[in-house]
Amino acid sequence: MATNAEQVPLQLLVVDDNPTEVLVMSDAFAELGYLVELNSVKDGREALDYLNQAPPFQDALPVDLIFIDLNMPRVDGFQLLEQIPTGYPAKKVVWTNSTDRADTERALALGADYYATKPGRFAAMVSVLTEIFTTRMRNAPKKPLGSL
Repeated sequence: MATNAEQVPLQLLVVDDNPTEVLVMSDAFAELGYLVELNSVKDGREALDYLNQAPPFQDALPVDLIFIDLNMPRVDGFQLLEQIPTGYPAKKVVWTNSTDRADTERALALGADYYATKPGRFAAMVSVLTEIFTTRMRNAPKKPLGSL
């Protein structure tokens, strides 16, 4: 059995054109204590390049979990869900401000594994991310206690 020190961090990709959202999410993951490597891109076009390891992402590791905002320039979240390579093993979480039921249904129909509305407060974000990890990523590695 591997110890925490030997565990490989989960590879997360956040697809969001708002750098503040990415920073807050990074802080929330630090608060949770999961062993993650968080990478981010600003739109669906860059996400596809990242997932396909196209330049400048040729050294990117395969992603375990993708957080996808819906409203982005160039390639939006719906278009990204349609274009993620068939069989790509990452869990797909739509992470958006939209509370529209039609958006939820469309995202799930396009292959999203989970749909979450971005909470307005940090504590609520930590709670939502905890829910995602406990329901979708049950075997997520935790950081060693001394590194929290």
